[in-house]
Amino acid sequence: MPPPHVVFNAPGAFNQLDRFATLLDSLPAGTSVAVVMLRGSLCPVTVGHVQGFIEARKLLLGEEAGVGRPANLEHFGAVLGLISLNSDNHVSTKLAEKGQKSISYSDRLKLVKLAVAEHMWMDIDLSNLKIGASETLSTLQARWPRLSFVKLTMNGADDVLKYRKWTQAGPEHRLLTLGRRGDTEAVIKAAVSAGLDLDAGNFIMIPVRRAARCA
Repeated sequence: MPPPHVVFNAPGAFNQLDRFATLLDSLPAGTSVAVVMLRGSLCPVTVGHVQGFIEARKLLLGEEAGVGRPANLEHFGAVLGLISLNSDNHVSTKLAEKGQKSISYSDRLKLVKLAVAEHMWMDIDLSNLKIGASETLSTLQARWPRLSFVKLTMNGADDVLKYRKWTQAGPEHRLLTLGRRGDTEAVIKAAVSAGLDLDAGNFIMIPVRRAARCA
């Protein structure tokens, strides 16, 4: 059971931690675990969104030869993928401007659950269960105190380019960028021009074979 100081006030919170138990319980003490987080509308979630997590996991674990991995990126023994959904108000307003109808939060949540069902290292972020985004890592750390959890925020290259998100990257705010045709090269060029060291492991580009907008 989790320590008493951890507040679980959301149905299903225990089930989520149990979902990760098979993966995390067997890891040696001191293992670093990458926690890849993606927040977006996902209206609806697509194969591309899930594939982005899969490609990020391969890169972080160093599973695929020939994929550019930052030289100074630490070794990770496991990867968790967590998805957060934007609110109904945000999504409906955004799509209304395009003349499109939105999918309700509850239905988007169900679709994400179905999309990640076979990947036991992925789930909805705890913040979607009303625990609060700032509690996600501390909740995991409390359940598995002998492991070290490292947060990495994932965005699509188009979004990173639009909002110049490479300017936010650093040791305390590590970013993963999903490559996207037409945007990847522009992002890399802008990040390097801004003085970012792409080998430091704070701003990481992920080549994706099935790219999708993370929105």
